[in-house]
Amino acid sequence: MNKRAVFTSKKHPTLSFVISLLILTQIMFISSTMGISQATQGKKYTLITYKASKIDLTKITLDGDASDWKDIPASATVNLTGLYGHRWKLATFKVAFNTTHIAILYKIDDDFNMATDNRLSAAVAIMWAISDEAGPFMGSTDETGTQPGAPVDIWHWWLNGSYRALAGGQGKVDSGKDPIGHLDDKHSTYADDLKLTGENEKENSLFGSWGFEVNGKTVTTPPENDTEGSYVVEIIRPLQTSDDPNNDAQFQEGQTYKLALAYWDPDQSSLGWLRNGHLISPINHYWIYVGLGVEPEVPQEKSTYGFEVLLAVISILGLVTTKKIIRTYDKKNKK
Repeated sequence: MNKRAVFTSKKHPTLSFVISLLILTQIMFISSTMGISQATQGKKYTLITYKASKIDLTKITLDGDASDWKDIPASATVNLTGLYGHRWKLATFKVAFNTTHIAILYKIDDDFNMATDNRLSAAVAIMWAISDEAGPFMGSTDETGTQPGAPVDIWHWWLNGSYRALAGGQGKVDSGKDPIGHLDDKHSTYADDLKLTGENEKENSLFGSWGFEVNGKTVTTPPENDTEGSYVVEIIRPLQTSDDPNNDAQFQEGQTYKLALAYWDPDQSSLGWLRNGHLISPINHYWIYVGLGVEPEVPQEKSTYGFEVLLAVISILGLVTTKKIIRTYDKKNKK
């Protein structure tokens, strides 16, 4: 007779209970770990948090020159990656605010390209979550952006003109478009939603300017195409707008906001950048958490890596303990 069958006998109720409890605990830990992995689709992201400084924004001139941001605390570095991971660029950003406005400096390392054809010029987007349920893929939690999600606010800019000039709607209340400088205010819940309804903004309160750095200094006029350096993008917007709350993010000091960044590279193909070929921060970082004057609060589900490790360790220890108990019991029975 198999001596391990004795575990369920009435002669050893305590031993039977202990082993059953250990096995049940292991199953619960494994199930919990599986649940956490599913919540993040089994992918680990590099968390970025940033505390925005409250400053006198009149010290910042919108001219595509980053030199007047030098006194604002260190920038955060972001890895922008293509949807399929085969291309990437490095970028940095800073965020600042005062009692009425929020400002962002966004820099992307790349060679310069500007043409009348939008696709042969660089383009950028700065996206803020409007809803807590919004995913960083244009509102979707799916990396392809094809599954409907929740609202996000998108500041989209074609960098094909108005070099170092003031762009944006600058307070327009009839449309989200900027027909001259191409700094548009949009919204979406997923990729196709941008085409259908994202153009129907009622307000564009964005003010912006862009330039290009060569050897760390912004050049006065556009350099020759293919010149190596960094794009410099500056945007300022009121903390609060009068647009539909599902169109614009509304900011308040002391709160945490979710940010994502994108860049369209005109060198992607002979035709320039492709619609779905842009480089985005969510591939590596999911959401970036920005606190206005405070350390940002990060949702628990996005910082579970250490907990997963703990669960794995406990599960392994439980298995080892169970195995030792079985061996000890077998030895006693053989005697």
